[in-house]
Amino acid sequence: MRSIEVGAGTVTITAETIQIDLGLFGGLRRLQEQSKLVFPFSIVGLLVTLHTAVFDPTPLRVFARFIIIFIVAGVALGSLLPRIRNNIGTATEIPRTNVKRVEYTRSRLFGLKLRLIVDDGETTGVRPVPLAARQLGKQQLAEAKQTFEDAGITVVPAEDTDDGDG
Repeated sequence: MRSIEVGAGTVTITAETIQIDLGLFGGLRRLQEQSKLVFPFSIVGLLVTLHTAVFDPTPLRVFARFIIIFIVAGVALGSLLPRIRNNIGTATEIPRTNVKRVEYTRSRLFGLKLRLIVDDGETTGVRPVPLAARQLGKQQLAEAKQTFEDAGITVVPAEDTDDGDG
């Protein structure tokens, strides 16, 4: 069993399955690892918003309450939606025999991403796994390529594929 750290969590390759855990707080932890200033600024921003929502008598109070409600709703939807949409694109556990190959893409806008091409016999789909941004993402990509190749799964750049999956 081998684990790979990815953008917002871990990917674990066992003898039978590939387990993908992209936890809600994993992304925040990775962001904090990349920039030590993100966490203090986030805490200060949250405290100022809470203070404004409770004590400020101006119209900013309504805006601060809206921000708090928006954050709570976003966290709730972000954690529940993947569980509701149970398909290949959101799967947390994939049998190794169903994975045809792993592709990786490089995008200036979205950064590095792994794409597990999965064929379960009935449907073929893509399970995206985002990697961290900047230099950490390049290190994760190199580690992921080596780990998947060691597990006997082909890893190719997305533009090198010859069928319609990419």
